[in-house]
Amino acid sequence: MEDDAVPGALSVQDIVSNEIRKYQSDKELWLQTKGCYNCPLESWRAHHLDYPHIWKIAEQILAIPATSAPSERVFSSAANIVDKKRVRLKPENVDLLVFLRGNKDFVDWD
Repeated sequence: MEDDAVPGALSVQDIVSNEIRKYQSDKELWLQTKGCYNCPLESWRAHHLDYPHIWKIAEQILAIPATSAPSERVFSSAANIVDKKRVRLKPENVDLLVFLRGNKDFVDWD
């Protein structure tokens, strides 16, 4: 298969390595503005076309919550719904009740 390669074409590894080197030299310019740190999501939104391959990795990493607080909130909410008197609730109904409780502020009840 190597015979089909275009002479002088860069491999994916070379392309990604070049992007990483460019990012490492440029990141100080776009992560700080006037001495303040910018939001990484906003920085990537503005510069994702400059780094088309590694921005996909950054997108996956930045999607990870920094804390476990949201999941702890869901478990706490579920514990408030399922108690001694409601142990026979079906899992689907528990899921629905937790979802409704978590999204009650988004519904116009009037």
